[in-house]
Order: sequence, then structure tokens, then C-alpha cells
Amino acid sequence: MFGVYKEKYYFTPASLIIRDKSNVERIPWADVRGCSSQHGESKTFSDLTLPDGRIIRVRVGDMATGWSGRISQLFHQMIERYGQHAAMGRPLMAVQDFFAKATDDYSIAPNLEPHPSLDSFRTALLPLEQSNDGTRVFMNVCDDADDMPVADSIVIVTPRPRDDFRRFAESFGADGIVAGDEKTIRRVGGIPDGFKVWHILWD
Repeated sequence: MFGVYKEKYYFTPASLIIRDKSNVERIPWADVRGCSSQHGESKTFSDLTLPDGRIIRVRVGDMATGWSGRISQLFHQMIERYGQHAAMGRPLMAVQDFFAKATDDYSIAPNLEPHPSLDSFRTALLPLEQSNDGTRVFMNVCDDADDMPVADSIVIVTPRPRDDFRRFAESFGADGIVAGDEKTIRRVGGIPDGFKVWHILWD
């Protein structure tokens, strides 16, 4: 046993055990396929996705300050290390879903100045998915207060080379196009053979 938090959460090497009144739920770390939070995000809840599709909500907000911050760190580290290649943090948002909700020019790359209009982003991004090669575009949402998404980067899953997206990146003042790291790839999910993951970033 690594520790007990508030007599409710029990951390063992193999499982997280949640005791709620007379109910006890054991969640093997290896069964966690997705975690909607990351340590240091200051989120109130974290949703854990299990192999059968069930989602279990854990109140991580209580774990994020003072000494208890170490509990939050332990919680997320155990999932990242032992989960089934668990995706950590907010899920990526499909580009169509993003533009269905976003209404402000600063919904993409909020720190960029001078700032392009939201319509210009829409006009440039949506056609990328309309090619016949299976390219998919996702928005990396960093904030969604009041159901208004704000994305600070773009993730593209595609068979196409990096240079095919360089004109877009340069036109919209991006700081670079990098290969998706392991954490990004986990959030994408399955990647078809021959496809790559490119991450377009703004500082």
C-alpha cells in the first residue's frame, strides 16, 4: 500500500481502491485507458475510462494543493506508468466540433499577435480533412470555460509529409511543426499504418 487519502482512496502498487460508504471499487492501474486530467491542471474532477467503456469520476481537486498535491502526482504517475497507454489530459477535439462551438477570433492560438480571424482559420483547416487520403485534424483544447473551447495547438494525423503543412503554419504565424510525441499519440488513439502525427505549435 502506497497510501490512503481521506479514508476513501487507497493506492496500491496494482490498483486504485475507492471506498464510498459501503461500496468498494477496485480499479487496476493497467485497466485505465484514458484520464481526463493531468497533474497541475487544477481540475476538480478526473474521468477515468475503463476497457468496458465505463467512466469513473475521481475528485482530484482535493489532491492538488499543499501536501495533498503529492497525492495528485501519485495518482497521475501511476496511470501514466501502468495504464494501457492511457491518454492523459483533455481529449483532442475534432476540428468540425471545434468550429461548431468556437465563436471568438482568439479561440485558436490566443497569444498570437497580430491575430488572424476565426473564419480564416476555418477556411484553411476544414479543407485539410476533405482530401481523399484520410487526413484528420484535431484541436488541442487548453481551456473550455463556459463551453467555449480555446486551442493552443493543432494535431494532424495524415500520410502526408511535414512540408505539406508548412505553408499553413507560416501563414498563421505558428512557431513550428513537430512530430507528435508519445503523449500526443496516445491522445489520438489508433493510427493507421503509414500515417504520421504532426503537431503545429504556437508559443
